[in-house]
Amino acid sequence: MATPTVAELIVLKTFTLFSGTLSVLGSGFIITTFILYADLRTPARRFLVALSISDIFVAFFNAFGSLYDISDYKKELCTTQSAITTYFSIASFFWTAGLAVYLYLALSWDLKSKAAFVSVPYYTTTQGVTEQTIIQQKKDSGWKVFGTFSLVCWGVPALIIGVALANGALGGDEYSNSLGWCWISRGDKPSHFLIWGLAAGKAWEIASYFVTAIFYVLSKRRLQAIVNERHCGRGKESANKVDQKLLLVPVFFVFVRIWGTVRFFLEVANNYHHQNQMHLFWLTAIQGMGDSSQGFVDFILFCVLTNKVRERVVSFFLCERQGRRDNRNLLGVNQDDDSDDD
Repeated sequence: MATPTVAELIVLKTFTLFSGTLSVLGSGFIITTFILYADLRTPARRFLVALSISDIFVAFFNAFGSLYDISDYKKELCTTQSAITTYFSIASFFWTAGLAVYLYLALSWDLKSKAAFVSVPYYTTTQGVTEQTIIQQKKDSGWKVFGTFSLVCWGVPALIIGVALANGALGGDEYSNSLGWCWISRGDKPSHFLIWGLAAGKAWEIASYFVTAIFYVLSKRRLQAIVNERHCGRGKESANKVDQKLLLVPVFFVFVRIWGTVRFFLEVANNYHHQNQMHLFWLTAIQGMGDSSQGFVDFILFCVLTNKVRERVVSFFLCERQGRRDNRNLLGVNQDDDSDDD
């Protein structure tokens, strides 16, 4: 891509900074609610928190690199920024796919447990086991699975980054520098960009598209099987809401990330040279916004569109408002009492 004009640079920076800021705030909200509210500390939410931690680093360093044009600074700083952003980007792909796999496993355990999808607090199965016991067993299994996923989702990206650094593959080139951040260094051969671009990001990104989509579709089928088996009216209403979210998650994920994937393969096909600069400029701008926006998308899906989280937040603000009102009333009463004493 040719050197962007001043106006194009402003657009690129604005898109990246805007989406990056929203993602940092959204991911921070997910982590904060997990810490504050014990009833939200489920195994699935822990997966989401791990994903949010990755998204915060990706969004922050993308925005930082875009704001300060880090690619123009020393090679060491560019390589460091590339290593951090690439590591957390790959970790984000792993955790996104891991969350999809875990939800499928959780629904599979639910189907085998024979517990009602939505039921009274002490629903008892035909075997005489309370629902709370089953829920606790599922949570224990969830923590064990989370530990295994943690080793994979944090460990494998670290190995990839270590190998990439050892081979001098991380840094900056014309492709990544157009957005202000660093990713893959330019090698002597065109195959260098393709091989390391796939190994240090795009292969895992594409794999996460398919894993996420497949397991969310399987989860939808499991969920439908649970509802049909238990014939629970309230469960069907809840299941319909969950069913819609299971469709939105992979759609939103692919939508925000696909632009970078398309641009990468266009780079490979054109051997680093663009024939239609304006078309690819807008593709670059959308990539800058999409690659930094996953944290905000997760906030929308798992906070704004989740009743439990929404109710907790609304309740918090209502209690705060009521507390201030009570304090004002108390002060008013005390002032009245003082005036009466006079």
